[in-house]
Amino acid sequence: MTTSRLQFDDMMISQEEQFSLGVERTTGVHYISVSVAAQMVDYEEYFELTEEEFFRLLDDPEAGQALARRCRDGQEDARLFRRPGGPGGPAT
Repeated sequence: MTTSRLQFDDMMISQEEQFSLGVERTTGVHYISVSVAAQMVDYEEYFELTEEEFFRLLDDPEAGQALARRCRDGQEDARLFRRPGGPGGPAT
């Protein structure tokens, strides 16, 4: 079975706070992504947003910063994107 790769298109990037907002191209789902630094590797995690949340965060950068912090702290893990057809790990 062939699985589609997720394709994330950033619409807004906050270099200072290290998060971005965008739309996943194959599903049309909105997201916030955050930079995560682990022991020897840096990577991005992607968290699903509703369309309403997406547009509110575009208009309110402080709310985006607060959500990015909660994502980094593991408080929003239920929103993590999953690999299509995969076992359920975070998308990379």
